[in-house]
Amino acid sequence: SDGGSAIAAFTVTCASSNGGVTKSAFGTVSPIMVSGLTNGKSYTCTVTATNSVGTGPASPSSQAFIPAAPTSVAPSSAHTCARTSTGSVKCWGRNLEGELGTGTTVSSTAPVVVPGLTGVSAVVTAGFHTCALISNGTVRCWGRNVEGELGDGTTTNRASPVAVAGLAGVTALAAGNFHTCAQLSNGTAKCWGRNVEGQLGDGTTSNRPAPVVVSALAGVTELAAGGYDTCARVTNGTAKCWGRNSEGQVGDGSTTKRPAPVTVVGLTGVTTLSVGGFHTCALLSDATVKCWGRGVEGQLGNGAVTNSSVPRPVTGLTGATSITAGGSHTCALVVATVRCWGNNAEGEIGNGTTTNAKTPVAVPGLTGVVAVSAGGSDTCALVTNGVVKCWGLNDHGQLGDGTSTNRTTPTVVVGF
Repeated sequence: SDGGSAIAAFTVTCASSNGGVTKSAFGTVSPIMVSGLTNGKSYTCTVTATNSVGTGPASPSSQAFIPAAPTSVAPSSAHTCARTSTGSVKCWGRNLEGELGTGTTVSSTAPVVVPGLTGVSAVVTAGFHTCALISNGTVRCWGRNVEGELGDGTTTNRASPVAVAGLAGVTALAAGNFHTCAQLSNGTAKCWGRNVEGQLGDGTTSNRPAPVVVSALAGVTELAAGGYDTCARVTNGTAKCWGRNSEGQVGDGSTTKRPAPVTVVGLTGVTTLSVGGFHTCALLSDATVKCWGRGVEGQLGNGAVTNSSVPRPVTGLTGATSITAGGSHTCALVVATVRCWGNNAEGEIGNGTTTNAKTPVAVPGLTGVVAVSAGGSDTCALVTNGVVKCWGLNDHGQLGDGTSTNRTTPTVVVGF
């Protein structure tokens, strides 16, 4: 009995369903937040009430599941995937070719788990396919496979993950529109899928439904792939690129197709590379950025709207810690904030407008950012509290906010 006295306080107690640590929280106003719970675990929770008479019996128990926190996010043309802290993957957006990996071709405007996929250490998306690096150094891919981009030796679309044929010792992945590449532990690289533009780097323009070695490439420390081109950072801090090069995105001073790696001219001290739709960017050791290739939408960030077949400095950008190139826009992480430039027709710059920017502009109200990644016409950021925020084109639900409405400022992805 409450003795007729008003309730003064509530205590919420949650115990891990597998017998783990119990956490409690005390409060006078609902809701009451219980801190210290572990992502990816289920809990049994009860509530007790206290007044001047004493503490009453516990309420009937209820079950609570704490979703696994995202650790990385990878947007593409029309779908997005995230790796979680438990080594699983969630995807959302377009799924017409199975790119969400759910075993169906039903699209989703909110994150859904890729069934049966565990031990994932990295996930990449591009075009209409997705690939995951498994902790044992193997790779699984799913989605569109018309040009062999899944690497399973066929050209059959897959709505669930399949193993890439004969591939082991992988340390990193990169994906372009219709091709995929893997960095190997011995410092070499292998690629598979579409090769009409030479993006596989094997010296030919023949599609490959299974991995082939990139010609004359050693000492690879990073791979990056975009629309129809691929680049590698090598041990001496320089970069080599190969592929379409129609707008100078290979960076060798020409617009000649390159089916094998060539050195990017005048570029040293590279710490990170990112390849977009038709442009490429490099973060340098002095925390500045250079970009090259298509610049018509301002994606090179140098104040011009012209192409460049050699690297050009991004205007007014210092203190950058990462760089990401999208379809026709680019973003950089600067002291836990984000700056973007280039095409903004769908709001992918995130500054509340749809006006293109020829030099970097800040994404307002976005702080505590630990990673940023650009997709075709959208952008996503991982924030310190485990929240993912995305903005830009949302015609297939790729922003993950439960709608298909474009957003010109960051919106929270539901389900994390």
